[in-house]
Amino acid sequence: MGYAAGYLISDKKQAVILNFGSDDGIKVWLNHKLIWNKHAGRGYTAGQDKIKVTLNAGKNLILVKIEEGNGGWGFGVQVTDLTGRPV
Repeated sequence: MGYAAGYLISDKKQAVILNFGSDDGIKVWLNHKLIWNKHAGRGYTAGQDKIKVTLNAGKNLILVKIEEGNGGWGFGVQVTDLTGRPV
């Protein structure tokens, strides 16, 4: 199991899509609220899971937990606008 934390900085309150990929399961918190929980035995592929969220203006804390089964592990997060363009 591993954790990663960071801030998503937004110049305004806005809806975005968080695109996740993980090897294996993943839990994601945004501003201390659990927003995604996927128990899975899978390899990493970018964008396996997608969720629409609203970022506040300023700092938004994101915390990711990866649940490891066997072998290696990893994850990725990409933020896009509602049309799929990177933010």
